Amino acid sequence: MTIYRASGLNEVALLQYAKVMAESIEHGAILCLEGDLGAGKSTFARGWIRAATAEVDIPSPTFSIVQEYQCLRSSIMLYHMDLYRLASAEDLEELGFEEMLHNGICLIEWASKIPEAMHNTLLPLAILRFDFCGTDRRDMQLESQHHLWSNLAESLGMEAINADTI
Repeated sequence: MTIYRASGLNEVALLQYAKVMAESIEHGAILCLEGDLGAGKSTFARGWIRAATAEVDIPSPTFSIVQEYQCLRSSIMLYHMDLYRLASAEDLEELGFEEMLHNGICLIEWASKIPEAMHNTLLPLAILRFDFCGTDRRDMQLESQHHLWSNLAESLGMEAINADTI
């Protein structure tokens, strides 16, 4: 697996990555957003949602678990999920998780809380990790085995690093 990294991003740069990714990704993709509280997951997700839907008011899905949006370019749905408060994969089943995965684009914060939910998917899945690298700077690392995400990372000029060196 190759991992792609962008380092020292301020909020403007983070939002620019979100915008370009939102404009590049089509139906059936999953992006899992990981990182500590305040590391940039929600900022990135809001940037993506604004670019894909033109929504201005984008509430956090922390308590609702899922927010749904209609994409501008197509009839597909965009699902923004926050799994932090869920206890098990059964909770996801009640939300219609499988249907969401196959009917749109999914931005999933805290997917690592329920790893078995992503384990067997054949859809283009990537993990985007955010880390602090200063007061107002973030490092962003994209991990995926799917060519869709690798091609996108390369087109964005992200630095390819070997997973064995991390």
